Amino acid sequence: MRKTLGSVVKSAMVSAMILAVAGFSLGMSSREQIVKALGLLMGKGALIAFVLAITLLPAVILLFDRAIQVTTWKTNFYKGKERRLNMKKGKLAACFLIGTLMTCAVAPANIQAAGASSTATYTKDENIYGILNADGSLNEMYVVNQFDVEKAGTITDKGAYDAITNLTDTSEISVNESGNRFHVEEGNFYYQGIRENGTLPWAFSIHYYLNGKEVQPDALAGADGDLRIHVTSKKNKGVNSVFYDNFMLQISMTLDNEKAKNITAKDATIADAGTSRQINFTVMPGKDANINLKASVTDFEMNGISIAAIPFSMSVELPDTSSMTDDMSELTDGISELNDGVGELKTGIKKYVTGVSDFGAGVQKIND
Repeated sequence: MRKTLGSVVKSAMVSAMILAVAGFSLGMSSREQIVKALGLLMGKGALIAFVLAITLLPAVILLFDRAIQVTTWKTNFYKGKERRLNMKKGKLAACFLIGTLMTCAVAPANIQAAGASSTATYTKDENIYGILNADGSLNEMYVVNQFDVEKAGTITDKGAYDAITNLTDTSEISVNESGNRFHVEEGNFYYQGIRENGTLPWAFSIHYYLNGKEVQPDALAGADGDLRIHVTSKKNKGVNSVFYDNFMLQISMTLDNEKAKNITAKDATIADAGTSRQINFTVMPGKDANINLKASVTDFEMNGISIAAIPFSMSVELPDTSSMTDDMSELTDGISELNDGVGELKTGIKKYVTGVSDFGAGVQKIND
């Protein structure tokens, strides 16, 4: 056994080190979480396999030496006294080694299980994606949940999905009545949930016209003529209106400058983006969309229409009103002084009227 190990350990070590270095290098250099996890897994697996090959495998062979002799056909094993003595010593050492390895294997699992029972500290963001058909009807809906984990532990996330995919690593996400349960480490964790019968807060409808006639989307591929795309959106009455009332829609279309000329789109923002023309429409919260895009096209083709719903917020910078406030203060003081002057004028008029009255009375006495 010693001779066998001595002759193979060097070659096995070289192979294990090459695979381990490749795995760890991939795990440390990649920015993709799934690739990083696979690289680290490959590196750890190579080292563990090497250790087990030079420790556990010889021990198992010694323990099952009698069974190997019985089940091996036409092989002459050495059965001398010295061999039997060495086999007894080897079996005792093998039992001790196997017990030690089993203890080392179970301990990390217990530690990990204890760590997994603690609750993680995190913040969560949720993004909902809908893939629409060419006519605007909903084809597929999925949710990407993102967790910014400050403290490693277990997360139980509420959400009923038809299918769940871990987008971060290879760990399992268990589903039960309390929600979707999984263990996370510090950093970002992502998982995706698919809703087969999902609904959006908006109902979209898209119609296509070529040379004044409505056509199916497939008929536009490679077409020439006057194109019009009509997109409408309205409130989906079957969904809570909080999104419809508070989220703004941004509807974007991209056309090739070489294949689309004379582009017109009322109330849209049109901008050049390289060799393409980007047309953006904005629909305010609580409003329905009724937009049209027109263009003269040749050998027509275009990418999909992008529709994004974002929370509405508007930052308005107010002008400096300090000088206006100072002027208003001066005006107020002037009005106050004017009011005082009017009061004094009123008093003077009263005195004047009294004096005129006394003067009239005096004149009357003289006449008498």
